[in-house]
Amino acid sequence: MTQKSRKSIRLERTIYEDSGRIFSITMCVFNNKQIFLNKNLADAVWLAAKDGIFSTEADLMAVCLMPDHLHLLVGVKNKNLVDIISRWKRFTQKMVSKANCKDKLWQRSFYDHALRREEQVNVVARYIYENPTRAILTTENKDYPYCWHAWL
Repeated sequence: MTQKSRKSIRLERTIYEDSGRIFSITMCVFNNKQIFLNKNLADAVWLAAKDGIFSTEADLMAVCLMPDHLHLLVGVKNKNLVDIISRWKRFTQKMVSKANCKDKLWQRSFYDHALRREEQVNVVARYIYENPTRAILTTENKDYPYCWHAWL
């Protein structure tokens, strides 16, 4: 019996290295567990997302940590975004493992959308920022601690 190969959902690798290209990224927690209801884990992953590799090796424009997934709006600098995301996922997995959370943290891969020229970056950032209100986690986004965008 031959093994089925997975269909790749990725764009051409060079697109993720195209300096200035902007992506909306969604990373889901393994089995959609609401692991980030744990404040300690949420705080740690939030800091890693907002102040870590996405702000140093990419151009972080928006971030929103939900109970079971993470949204990012990032611009490519001069490194491959897929590689940055892979490194970040490994880093956060080790980080939560050290916090005695032995569960697998992230689903394999991630969802991405390369913004088109006609899409306004600040509108996409606002959409990401308003995610907690749409999910009824808060009535005011300013009260939700795990949401930020560059135009605030």
